[in-house]
Amino acid sequence: MTNLPSMAPTFLFFIPIILFSIPILIIIIINILNPRLLWEKFEKWKATSEPSETFFITRRILSIVALVVLLIFLTFPVAIHYIISLD
Repeated sequence: MTNLPSMAPTFLFFIPIILFSIPILIIIIINILNPRLLWEKFEKWKATSEPSETFFITRRILSIVALVVLLIFLTFPVAIHYIISLD
């Protein structure tokens, strides 16, 4: 068997991912807890009336989906490393 380079993700690989993901994670969590707050901050200026409750429920559901996708994205390199190390 040949000596292959280590497939382990280095810490330097995770720094940009973490720095990019933290603000997005904060926005997603705020949108899950209080979607009306983010609507007032970012979209109220262009609205003629306040949206229906369905709009905010939809935003909350889509934020939960985005949170799951982000967590999968963040844990994917670690999961692949774990799967490779099982051999």
